[in-house]
Amino acid sequence: MKATQKGSHLTSYVNKPLEDLLVYLLGNLSVLSADHITMIVNALAFIVAYLIAAGRLSYALPLMLLVCILDGVDGKIARLLGKPTRIGKLEHSLDFLYEQAWYAAITWLVFKTTGSYLHLGLAWLITDAYVRHVYNLGWIAVGRPIKHWGTIGRAITTVDGRRNIYVWYTIASHAAGKLHTAVILSLAHAAATAIAYTALTLRKLKHTAPNAPSRQKPGGEGSSAASQSASSRLQSPAAPTSNTTPGP
Repeated sequence: MKATQKGSHLTSYVNKPLEDLLVYLLGNLSVLSADHITMIVNALAFIVAYLIAAGRLSYALPLMLLVCILDGVDGKIARLLGKPTRIGKLEHSLDFLYEQAWYAAITWLVFKTTGSYLHLGLAWLITDAYVRHVYNLGWIAVGRPIKHWGTIGRAITTVDGRRNIYVWYTIASHAAGKLHTAVILSLAHAAATAIAYTALTLRKLKHTAPNAPSRQKPGGEGSSAASQSASSRLQSPAAPTSNTTPGP
């Protein structure tokens, strides 16, 4: 089971025991595949977005936690059984879609109830999108994700801003009766992550630049070799057949 764990973010220490239990219970069910779980997760996630926007947080927050746990189950089952998944290759794109819907719904609810913080919510969405872009850019350019870039990379991705931590900010802020605090904390964490990712990626690209393929125009001398090298680098992150596409 340990080999199926993808990351070591601080929130994984909370989710992992529950994920492993569900993998144990569901892994041998022939009627339920990793793709089925992915579809269930996404259906629930968009229901959550609606519930948040409607202000029904007593229903939305427990479902948010359930989605966060189930989201780690589909990939583990795929890796445990060694079965390629069809939807798994799009998992991180689907994750991005519903996560942004969650953040937009939280922002809308805060704005609707306070008349403020809309600009901070929009900044949160934009910053989170940038974080994902830099993470994926680094993975494609270097050939492995930031979490495998040595001690600094592991440290940053252990505490970086992402959905699970934003969910806990939302739960804590709602419990305190100050939901707008979730927007402020999430934006601050996303901004810190963006700065750290950018600095680390620029440093990594600077050190790998001398070995980069030629950037001559198509048809020029050496363009074939450059094309083949670039193609292999672009395919590197997607080589696994299960739910292991780029994404923090």
